Amino acid sequence: MMNQNELIQIIEHLGADKIKFAVTDIDGVLRGKVISIKKFLKGIEDGLGFCNVIFGWDMQDACYD
Repeated sequence: MMNQNELIQIIEHLGADKIKFAVTDIDGVLRGKVISIKKFLKGIEDGLGFCNVIFGWDMQDACYD
């Protein structure tokens, strides 16, 4: 498993300006968003967030009751 410094080095070496950050919802569906590398690197230190609505949608993006 890579540590935080190794991850930062790899990202910086790639030279990209955006990254896709994703989590799985309660059904196992990958939900992601594209963010800037700058925001991602700041998030490694401060934490990254996702709107909790992704945990209230089913696989067809309909809200659970």
